[in-house]
Amino acid sequence: MLDSDTPNLPSDHIKEALSRLDEADVVLGPCDDGGYYLIGMRSFIPELFIGIPWSTSRVAELTIMKAQKLV
Repeated sequence: MLDSDTPNLPSDHIKEALSRLDEADVVLGPCDDGGYYLIGMRSFIPELFIGIPWSTSRVAELTIMKAQKLV
C-alpha cells in the first residue's frame, strides 16, 4: 500500500481514505506540489491514468476532473 515516496505516511491517512470510499468511488490525498500521495478506488479504473501529464503541478487537479467524468 505504500511506496518509497511516503514511508512515514500516518496510518490514519489510509484509514480515513478507506472510510471515505464508503461514500465515494475515488479518493485522493493531494500534495502541495499539485500531485497526490494517495489514491483509493472502489474498483480499478485504468482510464483514470491515461492522458495525465505526470510530474506536473496539475496531476491531482486533472485526475479529479477525469474521475468526475468516469464515475
